[in-house]
Amino acid sequence: MSYKRLLACLSLIICLCGCLLGAGAVAFAEEPTFTKVINTKVEKFNNELDGLLRLDRGTGIIIHLSNTDYMDGYDGWKEGQWNWKNAEEPQYANPTSVDFTKENYCNFIFDKNLEEYNFEEYIFFDGVSLKEFKVQNPYKIVGNKRARPNTFCIDFADTNHVLNSVNMIEIREGCQLPTLSYACRNLQEKSCIVIEETIKFVKDSSGNWVEYFEGYKEGVEYQGTEKTFNLILDDTYKGHTAVVADAYTDFFMKYQIQGEYLTHRALVTASNTAKGNLIVLSLVNPIDSAEFNKIRLKVYVNHEVVLNTYNANDVTATSKGEVLETITVAGGQFSYINLSSVLYKNADGRVDTIIFECAEDFVVEKDNGNGNVIRDTFFFITLGVANEDEVTSESFKINQDNQNYSISLTFNKDGDVLSQDLDLDKVLLNGVKFSEIKTVCQGASCSWQPLKTLFKIVLSVPKTYDGNGKIINADKDYAGNSLTVLKGLTFPNGDVLQKDYSCHAYANEIIVDSQLTSSYGEINAQSVYYEYVKDSQNIHFAISFNKNVTSMPYYHASQIERWRSTEPTLKKYGLYDEGTSKIYVDGGFKSSLLNSIVINGKTIGEWHASDKTALTNVQVHYGNSGLANLDVFIEKVSPNTYDAIDLLLKSGNGITIEIKSGFKFMTNVETKQDKTFVLTGGKFIQHIENSQIAVYFDGEKIENGATVTVNAPVGKGSVWVEGVGDYQISESEKDGKKVFTITYGEDKTFTFTVVEDYDLGSNNGAWLWALLAIIPALLVVTVGVVLILKKKKAKGETDEK
Repeated sequence: MSYKRLLACLSLIICLCGCLLGAGAVAFAEEPTFTKVINTKVEKFNNELDGLLRLDRGTGIIIHLSNTDYMDGYDGWKEGQWNWKNAEEPQYANPTSVDFTKENYCNFIFDKNLEEYNFEEYIFFDGVSLKEFKVQNPYKIVGNKRARPNTFCIDFADTNHVLNSVNMIEIREGCQLPTLSYACRNLQEKSCIVIEETIKFVKDSSGNWVEYFEGYKEGVEYQGTEKTFNLILDDTYKGHTAVVADAYTDFFMKYQIQGEYLTHRALVTASNTAKGNLIVLSLVNPIDSAEFNKIRLKVYVNHEVVLNTYNANDVTATSKGEVLETITVAGGQFSYINLSSVLYKNADGRVDTIIFECAEDFVVEKDNGNGNVIRDTFFFITLGVANEDEVTSESFKINQDNQNYSISLTFNKDGDVLSQDLDLDKVLLNGVKFSEIKTVCQGASCSWQPLKTLFKIVLSVPKTYDGNGKIINADKDYAGNSLTVLKGLTFPNGDVLQKDYSCHAYANEIIVDSQLTSSYGEINAQSVYYEYVKDSQNIHFAISFNKNVTSMPYYHASQIERWRSTEPTLKKYGLYDEGTSKIYVDGGFKSSLLNSIVINGKTIGEWHASDKTALTNVQVHYGNSGLANLDVFIEKVSPNTYDAIDLLLKSGNGITIEIKSGFKFMTNVETKQDKTFVLTGGKFIQHIENSQIAVYFDGEKIENGATVTVNAPVGKGSVWVEGVGDYQISESEKDGKKVFTITYGEDKTFTFTVVEDYDLGSNNGAWLWALLAIIPALLVVTVGVVLILKKKKAKGETDEK
């Protein structure tokens, strides 16, 4: 056979193998149109009067971009170095001849290579593309229009005023704008500016172009700018003195706060240097409380303040109305205030204004020596809105007085109160129906309590109650207590709760979860291993399962979310993802972790709360030592937690680790049975009643003497033994079958037989896997043959017949 024929055959075989591996091969990407792409956003869009530099209305649009890279970085383009020579004038008609190193010009004409850009198909005037619009309205592209740095301009003929009749202009994501270097100076490098986000502008009542507001979107945080939010700066608000912003608000322009510059981001910047203690937040675009039930304010105050909130529509000259919420805002850090929109709605059901009152008058502190302000109150807010679940972490509260524990749950749901009946079978305290608690505890009570128009459940349990569902860990932030409301609960207005919610109290955190998945596959804990970490001497427990508990490592899973989301190492290495965290918490996976692992009688959540001085005294990582492992670390620097466990480990006995049934994982599996592992003689051995051996084959429990049929090769790795410490597994063959024998104790055995029933023709495509297995070898042979034949040909040797 000639080498050409041999190569053809080998090529055909490889092609067929490629088809078997998958028909959807990835094609090589084409070369990009532009060798340099500058990403940018549109910050502003206008045809306003600008001092003496008049731009006649209706004759053009000016697009302000978010960076100046397209100006090629020439030093002369810096602010304050403009000269007013105009490249549009006849003597400068050829801008390519300009010496950019000596003089700086405004109004450069872009007229080179424009056909390579797509902007005519990405800019729209009342829905008509610029490509169509220019047929009747010719234009030119101008850079740095009238000494406005950082701009891109579309100029129509001055006499047309074509934009007077246009009401909306849209610039779409992906729009390519010309650069100074390539579209003006005709340099060889092909470069373009690309718009990252679609943006629309409409005319306001004064004829100015303003960004089109399409309405608030769920879960989006809105940065505060004066075009969408404003602070009412009057000295009085309906007879009450309000805070006004003054010169001290330039604090935000000069400093970073936790890494953020706040120059253009403040929704409210209020200073206490003006008389008064009211802050009035007015939303230019009101929020529909029926659409969004939560208003989330991101707040920075430079020292702790206590705020009362009021519905602005209830404020009169003599009264501010009812205090709706009292909120403590921590000083010196960003924090979130979550407000229920129904509390602040007006007669139209919309939230347009909210009043904040500092519980005490603002007091400015000055240096006695020179009178400079040394302490001021700065208030910074951005807004987010969300149509979230009917129960949130702010909904659940536990308190106590001398005689009773009081538990409340407020729903993000309002309506007329038509009935006060409450189904106590659908309210569970620590997993026990309240109807059962009330039967044995005469002093217990549970009822609806309307809060303005919100619905709220209030429970009261005597401190003397010691039965099922009793309150625990009152001295440790009530860690481990939970309140559950079940699907089907009827509200006072007749509405029905659509899913279960459980609220859990832990160390400095309230977790709310709901059922995201209705059914789970089964997973089983198989072993517990421990070690002392070499460098830190932290105690490490590795709990192994028979299936993966995660698809990728997930770290510090038991810590509070506020800490996890800001911890520098987790952020640096991308180990915290906000979206994953939301699923992890909302789906009940976090509360399941904190409740389902019990070490010497305390859950992970309770251990976590036992040492308030150590935020990470107990660390839990999914997949740190393998995707089927859950890794629990006890920090040595947390003596209240560490010492007791360390003492028992060194003795080799006395530690129990329980894995509860119902332990859920994001891999859509959960444990179906309780398992307990006991430290005995320095090893963790599963405790089974009556010390009976349990044998699992391929994850399924089998009986002594059983025969199992499989359709693939198996070995000792498919066998798992529980209930005994020391054992041996042996494998033998008899009559074409595999016999596995487990020897344990002094003379005890457990035997079962495996029949391997498969063949290449019928075993679920086993022939395909066999073929795939030889592909790498086949490719090696092919490459080798090609190299040999090439060498032979180079020497003049061929097999041509």
